[in-house]
Amino acid sequence: MVHLLFEMEELWLQTRHPTEAEQRVIEELGKIRAACGRLKIADFQVAFKRAQNHFPTLHVPSKLQLFWAKWSPLLAPDKVYTRADIASFWDDVKLRWRERRWFQIPAHLVAMNLFRDAQLSLLFFFHMILSR
Repeated sequence: MVHLLFEMEELWLQTRHPTEAEQRVIEELGKIRAACGRLKIADFQVAFKRAQNHFPTLHVPSKLQLFWAKWSPLLAPDKVYTRADIASFWDDVKLRWRERRWFQIPAHLVAMNLFRDAQLSLLFFFHMILSR
């Protein structure tokens, strides 16, 4: 039952569409990732600057804003299009738990991802209730 709810939540997230400017930033990030591999905060700024060439009103966030966006426990609900990163984290936690590597489970990330997961679930349920 819970798995079905998570699948429905994932479908809901994936059917939300980014704006044209957000899509352009995502494309630029894809190009940078293809060239460099792992993304750094400066790469995000470069992607925003490249997208700003096509969308002059697009705001380029500072490194501090990007760092905060990465580690903030509060989600920007309109910027989340999949729960794949959260699901991957929980799969890793389950694996470490089964292998009895309990001290390798980062407690601070468990709390943060639990909060993010609960927040996404609440947003999904509110959306379902309001769409009736």
